[in-house]
Amino acid sequence: MGFKYILAVLNSPKRLITHNLAGLNMFTYNQTDNNGPIINVVDSMMGQGKSTWLINTVNKLMLSIFDNLPNPRIIIVTPYLNEITRFKKACPMADLIEPRAYGHSKAEDLHELLESGCNIVTTHALWKKVNRITYDLVSKNKYKLFIDEVMECIEQSNEISNSDFKMLFSCNLISIADDGRIIWNENNEQRYKGKFDLAKSLCENGNLYRFKNKYTFWIFPPDFLAQFSEVYILTYLWKNSLMDGYAKASGYRVHHYSLVDYQLKAQALANESHLRAAMSEKITIITDSKLNAIGDIPKLGPKTCPLSATWYKHQEDNVLKGIHNLIYNYYKNRVSGPAKLSMWTCYSAQRPKLKGAGYSKGFVSCNARATNEHRHRTNLAYMINLYMVPIVKTFIESRGVKIDQDQYALSALVQWIFRSAIRDGKPITLFIPSQRMRELLLAWLNPQPLQIVTPAPVRVRHFVQLPLHVA
Repeated sequence: MGFKYILAVLNSPKRLITHNLAGLNMFTYNQTDNNGPIINVVDSMMGQGKSTWLINTVNKLMLSIFDNLPNPRIIIVTPYLNEITRFKKACPMADLIEPRAYGHSKAEDLHELLESGCNIVTTHALWKKVNRITYDLVSKNKYKLFIDEVMECIEQSNEISNSDFKMLFSCNLISIADDGRIIWNENNEQRYKGKFDLAKSLCENGNLYRFKNKYTFWIFPPDFLAQFSEVYILTYLWKNSLMDGYAKASGYRVHHYSLVDYQLKAQALANESHLRAAMSEKITIITDSKLNAIGDIPKLGPKTCPLSATWYKHQEDNVLKGIHNLIYNYYKNRVSGPAKLSMWTCYSAQRPKLKGAGYSKGFVSCNARATNEHRHRTNLAYMINLYMVPIVKTFIESRGVKIDQDQYALSALVQWIFRSAIRDGKPITLFIPSQRMRELLLAWLNPQPLQIVTPAPVRVRHFVQLPLHVA
């Protein structure tokens, strides 16, 4: 069977599902219901043992075979390749296999492994390439899924330009479903092969959405997680993350947990104020008004967001030179130690003009998560004022989901800081000139006394599953 099965499915015209999609409302709230698929979120501060819990859970599952239970089938998805080796070594009984490109693509090898019922460890990047064949194999084999850190589930896409979109639409090769999905009209061009092969595939998979007749978005297939017997996502500050918005818009119910002594506890009962207080004692935040002036929120005049991505785009070279000088001044005069202790971030577009001697190699992307390779760095500079991309926020909120920009920014900031030596309890110094980001961090480090409140019932909108390929 194996690869021949995959080729047979790929070559079969019956696999096409686009003619069945138009009536569905996949990625949107459409009715009140509390029976949507469940995902389990393990939401605990970095260093509290999420990876250890995952490893222990997988090893316990593998021991179940000695109780005459069926072999558990497991998939672990992690952001970075170097974490794959760690999980393979830590879970020897699971015999985790990484998809490889042996004479074909990694995606094809993934399907071979799934069909054989193998336990798998792979990256976010490969996982974003799932398709309808993946659905079938995952559902058939009743896999359990563990995702280490939230994924980028919604992105603007350039796969179809506005000009190409108009051309394809006028030729009736594509159409738009009521919920915005772009549908490839297979019946109008049987077995199409050409420039738009990838766009065609993404449309057939339910990945591409059109918004305001101007923007195209790539969406991780909203029904895919529902194919697993269980799903666990390990992260911190889940609420108002991009994946949280995606899960709500897709109709998933979330069981929200924290870890206490490596055991899952209801997240509402977890008290981490002592952890934040201990962390606060280890962080020295630069409060020099001159260094921080560039990020002050204007009290009068036009409403601007200093150090935001939009703000940076409108700055002349002399302003960027001034910010470069602030960073250089900080590393030269406010902290001590070799360049290898430096860790800084900005938006990628401004990186070439803000980098400088003594800190350039310490750049860590502002969306970095789940990596320990920077845990020796103690001198930090956070040169941005983070907001979710406005059109992405507007798109998600058009589905009935509200995004809290401050919580979104705080989650990314805390994740970034925890890439440094603070994760090992070592002191760090932080230059964070954005007044907004600095105040968000200080409020998080010094929380109000915990009040346990019984949450009100949540009304979850119904999630309609996309049908699998037609048999």
